[in-house]
Amino acid sequence: IKPDGSCGMEVCTPVCKGLYSLKNIEKVVDAFSKNRKVYADNRCSLHIHVDVSDLSLEQVTTILTWWINCEMVFLDSVPETRKRNRYCQCISQTEIFDLSGFNFIPTETLIYYLGSSKYYSVNSYHLYGKRRSTIEFRIMDAKACVNSEIISNWIKLILHFVEMAILKGM
Repeated sequence: IKPDGSCGMEVCTPVCKGLYSLKNIEKVVDAFSKNRKVYADNRCSLHIHVDVSDLSLEQVTTILTWWINCEMVFLDSVPETRKRNRYCQCISQTEIFDLSGFNFIPTETLIYYLGSSKYYSVNSYHLYGKRRSTIEFRIMDAKACVNSEIISNWIKLILHFVEMAILKGM
């Protein structure tokens, strides 16, 4: 647990892998939900960093490309406060891309664009900055911070999305 300028306090897990780690996350979230002193308001959100160290840059680009194409569907699954939030900017509503002609962007260019800010709904900020080999998904709202079922299902959904994007390819 550490201070965070946007919401007050931030809870960061160590690197997690597998069902055992997911169950531990659920236990922590359940403990939060039972403690009256712990609450999550509209400033809070869940960020999932997916390790891409074992993927090629082309595979990372494939994941990012699929996300951009599916972004509005994912955003329709979260409350309006998350859609209109400076900490979770909708990529298709930025000036980065003219999505009407969106079909191919070179690998390095896409990683650069989505690494320029950590406030996109998905970003390569840490990957591009060589801090961590992760891409970050930022769209889930405060409910996930205090509901173990939501957080568990959201993590599973994001990981499944990543796997399917890689499998499907460009």
